[in-house]
Amino acid sequence: MSSPKKRIYILGLCFFCQECLHCNKDCSYRVCKCNKQKKKAPPEIKKGQKRKYYSRIFQPNNSYNSWQINELKNKNEYYGYDIDFSEVFNLSLCSKCHSKFNRLGKKASNIQIETTSSSSTKVPSLSSSTKMSSSASSTKSSVLSLQDEELDIDFLTNETSLVELKFKLIIKFFDGKSYPAKWEHILTKDFYDFKNKLESLVQVQLEDQIIFQEDYITSYKYEKESGLGTQLANAKDWTEFLKEYEYTASGKKILVIIITIKKKPNKLQYRYSK
Repeated sequence: MSSPKKRIYILGLCFFCQECLHCNKDCSYRVCKCNKQKKKAPPEIKKGQKRKYYSRIFQPNNSYNSWQINELKNKNEYYGYDIDFSEVFNLSLCSKCHSKFNRLGKKASNIQIETTSSSSTKVPSLSSSTKMSSSASSTKSSVLSLQDEELDIDFLTNETSLVELKFKLIIKFFDGKSYPAKWEHILTKDFYDFKNKLESLVQVQLEDQIIFQEDYITSYKYEKESGLGTQLANAKDWTEFLKEYEYTASGKKILVIIITIKKKPNKLQYRYSK
């Protein structure tokens, strides 16, 4: 299925899934019958009524972590909101997407992890150099400074380099049924960005059911290759995957990424069978 048409975001719809917060209809591809003026704002929450949505404010220097910001940017790109993330804006989330957003908020920020790791590798070197004699210390410090500069350059290069992946995506369900393979394309900077973009592609095919990354297993293999494939679960797997992908890409092998859903989603209706 093609991507939704670009649209201006309005507060009466969920930012993540485009569910109308007034009538609960999915507006990703079809507009609901609610009044346009009515949809410009979320519904009023009456006393004693079950909460159906949550209002949020995005500020460039707010407390959201990198996982949450990446998810917001992915949905902005997917639905074509064309929102400027250097400015403050309001958004609304349905209860399901709000739960997902909160779960992302509990994950450690990628930037914090990388900064902590970088700091821990530099501190021992500096502390050991202070124990040397003054002349040796000066020489040692110069070497360390050069090494640190090289590490910083490598870090920035890795951070900004993009990997282009072209593959067939297959979604398999817990009962053995599956959707036909679909050609997909992802341009990604790292494993975490890849996971988020892959999740968006999976969500497009599932349409009416919000799914989390924990709800499925990601694996890969190459077309006409036998076996279950290899899991792609963490950054270490990602490193080995890239090595293998670079090696096999020259041989024109077709990459197949398999999403195996662990349990039956509540509202999912199968459109195809195995």
